[in-house]
Amino acid sequence: GYFPALNSYPSLLGDMLATRINCVGFTWASNPASTELQIVMTDWLVDMLSLPATFRHDHPDGCGGGVIQSSVSESTMLALLAARTRALTQLRGDVSQDVGNDALLNSRLVGYTSDQAHSSVLKVSLMSLVRLRSLPTDEFSLRGETLRRAVDEDRAQG
Repeated sequence: GYFPALNSYPSLLGDMLATRINCVGFTWASNPASTELQIVMTDWLVDMLSLPATFRHDHPDGCGGGVIQSSVSESTMLALLAARTRALTQLRGDVSQDVGNDALLNSRLVGYTSDQAHSSVLKVSLMSLVRLRSLPTDEFSLRGETLRRAVDEDRAQG
């Protein structure tokens, strides 16, 4: 896959700032400055993307917030593991399902991606034991109808 050299002006500034802070940002206790910076940055993203206010850290009625990850691969891994955990929880709770062990339930999960996806998507699906279907794109876009048809096919097959 293609990995950029990360030598743009904004990237250099970001790297200089991270080097200047020079700390481990695991938790607020280990590094309050990094945690506060992450909160401010993710709230800025909420505003820039015109997301609902419930996505903000400080919204009283929401479960807002977010985490800035180190790489696309790490972000993809966390997203797929979270989706898998949620799907398994739903399958276990659905009384109409023949609930077996997690390995059996996990074998029923399918992830969908486009044929234009980053190489980490396939690697992450292999590591998380989620079957992945690569769907064709139309002018480099995955169309909703293509995804809907694939989901319907998989549901029909159980």
